[in-house]
Amino acid sequence: MKALFFFLCLGVFINASFGQWTISADPVGGTPIKGQSYQGIKGSPYLFADWAKGRVTLSDGSSYTNIDLLYDMLAEQLVFKDKAGNTLAFNKPVSGFSLIEPTTGDTLNFIQLSGVVGYLEILVDGEAPLYKKTVKSLVDQAATFGQPNQIKNVLTSSTYYTVVDQQLVKFKTVDDLERIFPGENIAERQKQYRLNIKKEADLIRLFDMIESEK
Repeated sequence: MKALFFFLCLGVFINASFGQWTISADPVGGTPIKGQSYQGIKGSPYLFADWAKGRVTLSDGSSYTNIDLLYDMLAEQLVFKDKAGNTLAFNKPVSGFSLIEPTTGDTLNFIQLSGVVGYLEILVDGEAPLYKKTVKSLVDQAATFGQPNQIKNVLTSSTYYTVVDQQLVKFKTVDDLERIFPGENIAERQKQYRLNIKKEADLIRLFDMIESEK
């Protein structure tokens, strides 16, 4: 929890670009969003295809529960739906949020940390945390005969991070983890427990082991 508390105290990075959204002022407190321009793309720009219930904590410490949220991963923006059904952007930066996965009922937790644009999913919390950054981007699809408009595909990729000396560190390989956690015998653990860190479930299991010894 120390690492998580440290980052919550850091300044929140504000992504000034709202991507595909058109913004207009709102005197109530939210920022209404009018329309979107995700026409002609293949794949979903969102974490979930539809609205999901969740909880939001803003940069001033205020929080809201049981609200309808939609995480636009192309625009790196979290939006919410008010009681009237309007789609709104938050007027204050979002420091963290949780979403209930519609099909499984699992809770996914996200945090905004200095040094990374957008939000990180918290896979393991503690002194040896594990975070995942999922990025969605648009890539052109090869043109086909008779196709009137260029189609763009949504490409999804993930990167994993942990914390070393209160600094966010990205890693990819077992060798990276050996350097990050000297004395933890990562390669030996991987062999003993038949772990493949390219599989997220195995990576979470490894970090759970490391965290249990902190």
